[in-house]
Order: sequence, then structure tokens, then C-alpha cells
Amino acid sequence: MMNSSSFSPSMTRFARNRFVHASLRVSALLLSLVFFTAFTPGDECRCGLDSFEKEDYETAVKHFTDGAVEGDQAARMMLGMCYSEGYGVKKDEAKAVRLLREAAKTDDEIALMLLGMTLRKIDEKDGLEYLKKSADKGCALAQFQVAGWYFEQDEGSKALEYFKKAAAQPLTGDRILLDYLPEIRESLRDQSLKINLKEENITNSAIVYSQIMVGSAYKAGLLGVESDQSEAEKWLAKARKNGWDDGAAKGTETKQGASKQAQDDSEYRKGLAALEKKDYETAIRHFTEGSVEGDRNAQVMLGYCCDAGLGMTPDNDKTVRILRSAADSGDGSAMTFLALVLIGLEEKEEGMSYLKKAADTGCAPAQFMIACLYAVDTSDREGEEKALEYFRMAVGHPLTDGDTPLDHMPSAMAPILSTFKINLKNNNLGNFSVVASQIMLGSFYEQGKGGLKKSSAKAEEWYEKARNNGWDDGTKPAAERKQTASDTASDTANDTANDTANDTADTGSEYEKGAAAFKEKDYVTAVEHFTKSSDAGNAEAKLILSYCLSNGFGIERNKAESEKMAKAAERSGDMVVDAVFGSSLYGEGKKQEGLALLKQSADKGCAYAQFMLASLYSMDDDGKNAVKYYELAAVQPLTDKEIIFDLIPEMSDKLKNQTLRIELENSNMTNISIVSSQIMLGLAYGSGLWGVEPDLEKAKKWCELAGKNGWADASKTLKSFGD
Repeated sequence: MMNSSSFSPSMTRFARNRFVHASLRVSALLLSLVFFTAFTPGDECRCGLDSFEKEDYETAVKHFTDGAVEGDQAARMMLGMCYSEGYGVKKDEAKAVRLLREAAKTDDEIALMLLGMTLRKIDEKDGLEYLKKSADKGCALAQFQVAGWYFEQDEGSKALEYFKKAAAQPLTGDRILLDYLPEIRESLRDQSLKINLKEENITNSAIVYSQIMVGSAYKAGLLGVESDQSEAEKWLAKARKNGWDDGAAKGTETKQGASKQAQDDSEYRKGLAALEKKDYETAIRHFTEGSVEGDRNAQVMLGYCCDAGLGMTPDNDKTVRILRSAADSGDGSAMTFLALVLIGLEEKEEGMSYLKKAADTGCAPAQFMIACLYAVDTSDREGEEKALEYFRMAVGHPLTDGDTPLDHMPSAMAPILSTFKINLKNNNLGNFSVVASQIMLGSFYEQGKGGLKKSSAKAEEWYEKARNNGWDDGTKPAAERKQTASDTASDTANDTANDTANDTADTGSEYEKGAAAFKEKDYVTAVEHFTKSSDAGNAEAKLILSYCLSNGFGIERNKAESEKMAKAAERSGDMVVDAVFGSSLYGEGKKQEGLALLKQSADKGCAYAQFMLASLYSMDDDGKNAVKYYELAAVQPLTDKEIIFDLIPEMSDKLKNQTLRIELENSNMTNISIVSSQIMLGLAYGSGLWGVEPDLEKAKKWCELAGKNGWADASKTLKSFGD
């Protein structure tokens, strides 16, 4: 780093000690956003958690106390747990209960659970009531604890009810406050059951343990249910998939399935080779061997042979049993083919259920098929909107060279592949589904279906993507087609402009109405507007809807739908959404993934992402990249437009207390990012931060601009530069 002794000593101290520290605090604040949590720990709480993990409990208590005084509920909860367990303070359960009752007034599921756990030591019935409240809000750990209590009381049916609730939840990468307690960490390392979690936290342990309990109940006929081996295997397979090692022979095959299936000498590949030669007997033998070893692809192909009568007598019941076993392990191809079989057997409701599950795992063929079923089988607006939702999911996939069992079922897939004439470089069903969905989106825009405004421009945009990917629509060669399109656009310019403008205006208008209602805490109205905006393709609306679904704002809490909506938003490529997920991933410790998304967002022009990247580079003393991204943000104009960050209460409250003293007419996240970048450039050029070559002219330029835009300390800083 360059020596800055030639500059005013007071300026050097002022810049380094005040503003650099302030910038890092703002950067840490923005990075700390974990999107779907009720409480974002403040600075004191984070310091306390760091000390707690180092087993410096007295220091941790000091930070938690300071945070609680400032109104940080996460700090208050941790302070309560310290008093409950005697970490760094004398054990005082009465005081612990008072602190946790205060936090639980917010109706937060974790606060309710912690209060319930603590109260159970004093009054079991009272504690159980709070645990139930947390469980009913969707807290997997609370559900597991309630189930355990009923289990101890020999109330089997109630225990099973709550075990099932926990077992049905998806695993999470998020830690909760309990994960910081030493006895919890030790319990994760020393379990009576061998559970090797990818993301090791107490919530995931509770979920997988519950899956084992439900599976074991059905297997042995316990907890008030009759023995049901199929249902038992369904839950036990989920547990195995999630890391449970039950010691079964060849159990490791489950985790190694992906690499095994890639080997040319696998039973699955040998079966495919025999099938291609129409040596059905050999194919069946290999698929059977592969199925026994846990190869789901082999199992799906065995189901196909049974259904098609290839080398074995057609048997609908056997086909369904084979496929159901693979499908219940979470295999997308198995769920998709099972769905088609069930629909063909007039079991449409169950078939659609499996198809939806396959679509939710990211299976493009399932997304395309379910979209087509909604589009064909229903003529009402709701059906069209559902079709539109799934077509949009499918187009989010890149084309790929891989294959799945679905690509080796000519008799089953021929009717689907014949719907469009698409000449793909790799003609697999996944690629076909992507391109066919592009065509269908073009059709929806052309006809104004699914609630979309008619737009010939957008229709042509999707048609062109499909043509570029191999769709032969019988039109002229590309060069002539572009000229024709140009002529057509010229003839209908006004109509196209109006269509596009109306579509965009409606989408933006609904989002803005939703945002206004959300800020007024009229969540029901907000959800109505966000839903309309989401249906029209607004990715930020999808993400805020996911937040509402996760927290029960204006709509019934539904974590599965929340995750589904978040995934749809994530696939959109929207720059603000990329910034949200990039920040969250970085904050969760997935730095490379987070940086990649932040760069993607920054390169699209998101000022927040540009500021974030610059701050990260500045922390690493990478002056070149820090200046690059600060300048990209700093030159942007201020705006009245609010982005999703501005709607999240945890972030909005923090912005009011940010340390750089920026008095903006509109203190939204974008404007704060812009002006903060201007300030940091002024300081960097003024005092040679991060190895930047000092340049007083540039320093004054950026400080003056920041002052003009509301930075309260601009004049003081400019004076310190001198003449």
C-alpha cells in the first residue's frame, strides 16, 4: 500500500479510522442479509457469536447484552440461552424466560421454540404449548421435539403426525442460533444413528432423524399404523439420500450412483447397449442387476421394459411398483415416466402429483409436459397461467449433451418429440423440452394467453431463440427472415411499441402497487399485486412472493411453494435477483458462488452489486478492482426506484442507522450504494487506500459529488485535503 504521509495527518486518521471502518461496517451489513430469516443478527450479535464459537462466553455475553439493549432480537435470544444454560453468566432460568418471552412477542418460530425448550424445564405443559406454536409455523426442530414428547407419552398417532411434518421438510443450509451451543455441535458429531449431512446443522439432523422414525414406524407397524413396506421404504430412502448410513449392503451405492452411472461398464449402460440391439433378455438382466445395486436409471429402464413388454410380459401393477420405488427416492426421470404411466391408467391426480414433483426437481421434460397438460386440458385463464409458469421454468435450462433414461424410450416419447420439428445438435428430451417451451412462450405472447399482453415483438424474440436452437418452422432462411422481420417491424412499429410498453408498464405498475402495500404492511393486497407482477414475468415479484410465503405475510406460510418461487426467480437472470442470491451465498460462506452471481449482476448494471464487489475487493487490498466497481456504481444516476432489498424490514431498519451519514431524499439501497461508492473513491484517491495512486483532483471530484448527493461529511473531508 502507498505511503500517505504527504497528506494531512488528520485526514489520514480521519479517512482510515472513520470512513474505512464505516465502509466495512456497511459492507458487512449488506453481506449479512440471509434472505429468508426473521431476524438478521446485528453487529454486536455477530461479534457475540464469534466469541461464543471460540468458547469465550464472557465476551459473548457482553456483546449479546449490548445487542439486546439496541433491540437486536437475535442477540436477546442468545442472551436468554446463555442464562438458561449458564454460559458466561450464572445460570438463571427465570431471567432466561423473561428474555425469551420478549423475543417471542414477535411470533418468530425460533424464538417460540427457544422459549418452549426453556419453559419445559420449569413447566412442561407451558413449554409444550410454545413448542407447538413454533411447530405449527413450520419449524422442523420444534416439530421433531413435539413428536418426541408425544412418543415419550406413548401417544403414537400424535408422534407420527409431527414426525411426518418434520420429515417432509427440505434440508437447509442455514444455521439457527441453537447450532452455536456446544452440546448441539457435539450431538451432531456423536450420534447413535450415522447421518452424514452435507450441510451439518441441527435442523437437518431433526429432519433426517424424523424420516428414519416415520420409515421405521411403517416398517414395524408402530406409532398406530399398520406395517406398510412401500411407505416405509419411501421414507427410509429419503433418509439415505440425505446422508443416513443404515449399514445396508452396497449402501454407499446411493451416494456414488451419479459417478457409477457415468461409467461405460455400468449395468445401466450395458442394458442400454443390449436394448439398442433388441436383445431384450440381456437388457432385462443388466437393468435388473443395476436396480438391485441401487442404480435408479437402471430401475427406470426396467420399468419401461415392463410397461412396453420388452423381454417381459407387460404388467401395469409391476411397472408402477418398480417406478414408484425409484420415484420416491427423488429421481426426476422416474417421477416423470411414472406420471405418464399413471395418467395413461386414468390415475390422473396421482400422475399430475408426480409430474409436479419432477418439475420441482428441475426436470425440463416434466416442466414441459405439465405445461402442455395445463394448456390442453383447461381452457380457463387459470390453466393458461399455470402452463405459462411451467413453460417459463423449462426455458431457464441450458442445452446439454447429457442423456437420461427418458431418451431411451422411443415408444413412450415419440408422441412428444413429434409435436415440433426441431433439429437439435443433441436431440435429447431435455433439449427438446427447452426449445419447445421457447416456441410455446412465443405462441402465448402472440395470442395473449396466460394473462400476457399481446406482443408481436416478444413473440418473435422467443421464436427466434427457438429457430437458433434448431426449430424448423418452415420460414425463409435466416438472412431473408431477418429482413422480413425488419420490414414487418417497420409496418407495425406503433402497435409493437404499444404492446411492449403496455406489457412493461403493467408489470412494473403491479410491482410498485405491491411494494407500496407491503410498506404499509397491507400484506394481503401486496401479495395480490406481486402475484400479478410475477405472472407477467417480474423476477423480483417472484422473490418477494417467496419471502411472503416463507414468513406467512398476506398468504398462508408454505415453505415448499416459497422455495419453488425462489428457484423460479433465481433462474430468471434478473440483475437484482442475482444480487440477492449472490449476497446470501457469500454470507453463507459459499464465496465463489456468491462472487460469481454478484459479478453477473454488476456487469448487468446493478449498483448495489457493483458496490458490494468493490467493498469485497477493497477488503483484500485489491485497489484496481475496487476502484473499477466503485466507479461503475458511482457514475450511475440516483433513482426513486426501490428494489427488493428496500422492502425487507430487517434491511430497511438497518439503512436508517447506516454509519456514513448520507442524507438522501430517497434513501433506497441503490442510492446508498451509489453515494457510498462516490465517498469511497474520494477517500481512496485522497489517502492512497488499497494501493491506489493518490490524486487530489479525483478525490475532490468524488467527494464534491457525494456531498451534492447528500453526504453530510463532504465539506469536512474536502477541507482536510487542503489546497
